[in-house]
Amino acid sequence: MMNSSKSWILTIVTLIVLAACKPTEQISFSPTIEPTEQPISTATPSQTFTLSPAEVAQVTTFARRTEFAFMQVTVQTAFDLTSTVRAEQRQVMQATLDILALTPTTTQTPIPDPRSNLSPGLYIVYLADDEDIIYAASLDGEQKVPFIPGDNTSYTLSPNGDKLLLGDGNNVYLYDFFSRSIEELEIDSLNYDYAAFSWLPDNKQIIYTAKADPEDFSSIFITNTIDGTTFRLTPWETVETTPAWSPDNKWIVFASDQARIDLPGNYLGLTELYLSDANCLAEPNSCAGHARQLTYTGGEDDNHSPAWSPDSQNIIFTCGHLINDRYQHDICKVNVSGANFDRLTQSLEGDKYAPEWSPDGKTIAFTHFDFDGDHDYDVYIMSSGGEDIINFTNTPDQDEFFLFWMLIEE
Repeated sequence: MMNSSKSWILTIVTLIVLAACKPTEQISFSPTIEPTEQPISTATPSQTFTLSPAEVAQVTTFARRTEFAFMQVTVQTAFDLTSTVRAEQRQVMQATLDILALTPTTTQTPIPDPRSNLSPGLYIVYLADDEDIIYAASLDGEQKVPFIPGDNTSYTLSPNGDKLLLGDGNNVYLYDFFSRSIEELEIDSLNYDYAAFSWLPDNKQIIYTAKADPEDFSSIFITNTIDGTTFRLTPWETVETTPAWSPDNKWIVFASDQARIDLPGNYLGLTELYLSDANCLAEPNSCAGHARQLTYTGGEDDNHSPAWSPDSQNIIFTCGHLINDRYQHDICKVNVSGANFDRLTQSLEGDKYAPEWSPDGKTIAFTHFDFDGDHDYDVYIMSSGGEDIINFTNTPDQDEFFLFWMLIEE
């Protein structure tokens, strides 16, 4: 990927310069510095790039159509967004990429903060998959605005709301709203299947699922986003995934199939929840020995994707089980002691995924898939006890996926 300091703002400025040229002339660009890597469409740095007036118009039109993406930091991202357009349009974007590859980047243009268009209040942030746009919608229904483009696979907001972690499976990026910058995280010796990110309360470290080798089982890792130091939390020969750190900094909850591997039948991959004392991080190699099983549903049930209540006393999670001869995923709840297990959404048909408590602990948001109706994904909300279930997005024939809560302060 291109250097992340090449901002979307730089792209827009370049396009404005292009569009300002006389339409009757060819527009040429002569590189003046050495590129950091070999440009795709040129053999040597001394060549001149040329765009016709028609090509300039195509690029400019593309930029105007994607004004919502002002926070994007490279033309590479814009280029990726054109995967469904005609080949010649992609060639135009590639030419622009080549130009920017030769642009000096000694100073970084600050990236606009996408929160600046939001009024104070509590927001649900979700992906509109059919549009590839992430929206921020106020809980009171008064405001819904495009937030950022939806061209990554995971989005995780830091506890203080100032940083957004972006993942695409094989790369991880940190978007800092405060410094208005974005950079790729260099994670020690890990290159495969990054997923299920969660922040530690210190706003500096992240915990997530990854593989050190493509043949490995998924394991839990912790990385310091400041210096990239990384260590493996679960060195077991089993599947571990979807970790979450408690807000009070005392507990780590995650899903593992270690309780199933010795059972009759093929239970590999069906997981229970485990809880580990976070104090083990004083001696990281001891963390595996501190884990205890939290759920004991057994059989073909599958428990994963846990999320903490703000007071760190309860955990909600996705729980798969057979009901009326159909396998259904619900939102379940359990106390940190393992007591008071409850299926909050069993009365609602369909699959429910990725639950998360609101910052005030009063509301739970999750993604719902309709089994028998329009077969759509929507964002639902309900009270913390499972009552008052509401289809928040309610857009037939479109798919929306819940990502995270966001509080905009006064």
